[in-house]
Amino acid sequence: MGRPSDVYCNGWRPKQDNLFHEIMVTEFLLLFPKAQVVRGYNVDKRIRPDAEIAIGDLRFLLELDTGKMTHRQLRFKWLKRYAGVTDYMLFVTLGSSDRLDRVIRNAKRVHDIALFATFSEVMQCPYGKVWTDAKGKQVALPYRSS
Repeated sequence: MGRPSDVYCNGWRPKQDNLFHEIMVTEFLLLFPKAQVVRGYNVDKRIRPDAEIAIGDLRFLLELDTGKMTHRQLRFKWLKRYAGVTDYMLFVTLGSSDRLDRVIRNAKRVHDIALFATFSEVMQCPYGKVWTDAKGKQVALPYRSS
């Protein structure tokens, strides 16, 4: 219905069943216009995050959760891909705060590097203290004005 919508992915084409996920990743990334972003086929081949975001001297690995993966699948992914990673992982869920709480409880493998938030919280204030570390502390991402 209505006008057709085009989605541009800058040289790569997501699978049809992953299109919604990629649109939401784009929505998230648009909140950080000053950040340098890598996504698609150019992200780290071993970790394969949804995107890599550089803000100042810090690199963040984005994992956007649509709620389709089970907690067991997430634990396996973190064990296999994030072993030895020292960059921060941003885990953003489209789900509820209850989903986020359960994810945090299951995040022992990424305990030291992960920051968690719901998509709706980040949309309201991306540089605010909407991020929670695995110990429950609220933190903000660094802001880069240039």
